[in-house]
Amino acid sequence: MLAEFFNNKLIVGLCILLLSMPSSSNESGFEKGDKPLPKWELGGVAAGFHSPLYPASSDSQDKALVVPYGIYRGDTIRVGDGSIVKAIALEAPRFKVDVSMAAAFNADSEDSKIREGMPDLDFLFEIGPQFRFLLSDSSIEYGADSEIWLNVQTRAVFSTDFGSINHQGYTIQPQLSWRSKDLLWNDTVAFASLAPIWASEKLHDYFYQIDAQYETERRQQFNAKAGYLGTKVSLGSIFQIKPELSLFTAVQWGLWQGAENEDSALFEEDNNFSAVIGVRYTFMQSKDIVK
Repeated sequence: MLAEFFNNKLIVGLCILLLSMPSSSNESGFEKGDKPLPKWELGGVAAGFHSPLYPASSDSQDKALVVPYGIYRGDTIRVGDGSIVKAIALEAPRFKVDVSMAAAFNADSEDSKIREGMPDLDFLFEIGPQFRFLLSDSSIEYGADSEIWLNVQTRAVFSTDFGSINHQGYTIQPQLSWRSKDLLWNDTVAFASLAPIWASEKLHDYFYQIDAQYETERRQQFNAKAGYLGTKVSLGSIFQIKPELSLFTAVQWGLWQGAENEDSALFEEDNNFSAVIGVRYTFMQSKDIVK
C-alpha cells in the first residue's frame, strides 16, 4: 500500500499540507514565553487514513503515508507551526491572517460501483487566504487553557495526476474551531471544529456531474450546480509523548444531507466517516531559539 503512494507521487502534496500541523515543540499549548522554541525544525510524520472516495460516496479507502516536514520561525514570516505561511506583522491577539490548505486523496473509479467507467478522481489540493477571529477572551498562545476561533477560509481547488494541474473551482468555508490544552491528561491538546462548505459549480461538476457519454441504467445524466456541498465535524487530540515525539488522532463526520446536488446518482450517502492516526518525530532542530 505504501508503495502505491510513492508510485502516485501523493507524497509531494501531502508533505506541503503537513506543514500546517502544529509543531511538536508547542503543540501542547505552552504559554507565550514559557518555552523557547527552535528557529527551525526537521522531522517526519507517519500516518494511516480511512476516508470515503469522495463526498457522499458509499465506498471508502484506506491509505498510509510517511513524509518529511519542516518548520521555520522567522522574525516576520513563519512556515508551518500551526499554519502553512503566516506573516507576523499581520498577527494580533484577536485577529490573524495566514494561508490555509486542504487536500484529498485520489480515487480509482474501478473501486466505486457507481463510478465504474467514468474518469478517475485525481489528487485534489486547495489553497487560499484564511482570516481568523478570536471569539474567546484569550488564546492558548497567550496563556488561556482553551480558545475559540472563527476561521473564514476561501480556497482555489486544483486536481493533479502530477503530469498536469487543472483548476476545479473554489470553496468558501467558515469554520468554528475550539482547542483546549491538558483537558484529560497533561501535555495534550484536544480540538474540535464545525465547518459548512459552499463550492462553485466546477467543483460540484468534478464530484457529481454525469455527462451523456457516461449515462447507464443506474447512472442517469445529471447537470451539477454550484451551492452548498456539506458540513464537516471534526474531533481529535495530540499527545506529547516526548519533546521530540507526539501522537495524533482525529475523526471526522461529513454531513451531506441538503447538499445542492444530492439528486445525482453519484451522491450515495448522507453521512461519511473519516479517521486518521499517526506519529510525528523531530529529528533535527536549530540551536537558535525564538519566543
